[in-house]
Amino acid sequence: MIEIENELLILERYNLTAEEWFVLRLLILASVDEGKDTYIKQYMKLPTAGNLRDILVSLQNKSVILKTYKIPNKGEKFNPEDVDLNKNFMKAFYKCSGVLGKELFEEYPATLETRGKLLFLNNITKGYKDMEELCFDYGRIIKFNPETHKEVMELLKFGKENNLICYGIVEFIKSYKWLTIKKMKEDGSYVGMSFDNITSI
Repeated sequence: MIEIENELLILERYNLTAEEWFVLRLLILASVDEGKDTYIKQYMKLPTAGNLRDILVSLQNKSVILKTYKIPNKGEKFNPEDVDLNKNFMKAFYKCSGVLGKELFEEYPATLETRGKLLFLNNITKGYKDMEELCFDYGRIIKFNPETHKEVMELLKFGKENNLICYGIVEFIKSYKWLTIKKMKEDGSYVGMSFDNITSI
């Protein structure tokens, strides 16, 4: 969740009302998580909900929704996943929320057992004072780009499936280890690798 101070900063920067901000969060959920469009559909059924089209028009006027997106008229089908959000707004959202770094932390292997020892790979204190600092540093490195983050997550998954993750999350971030995994994946050098012949930890 975004800290309240950061939420207020986004509301102030983009001149958003509380309801516009709530709708935006539902739209973002629908765009990044499969099946999460049910939330905005539930919202639309609420008797207290504002007129969704008016909210979308207002967000478009504030350049949060791209001008190229055609807002459906009353009675026309609305697909929340089709809404095109401004990339600069999305960068601000990811920067304030830390959601990219949190997803990386949640998917990163917690432990590694090698040579009879149990090593903890998700210890962040070796490089960061808290989770917020980790999330910001990771976001800064990938320029808060969700497409770059998607590639990092795919490479992390590949690394886990092929037993290539043998270093802590701090080193993974600060040393851009996903680029090493990417190179190994492309040239096939990961074949035959094991924790015994990868020494970085």
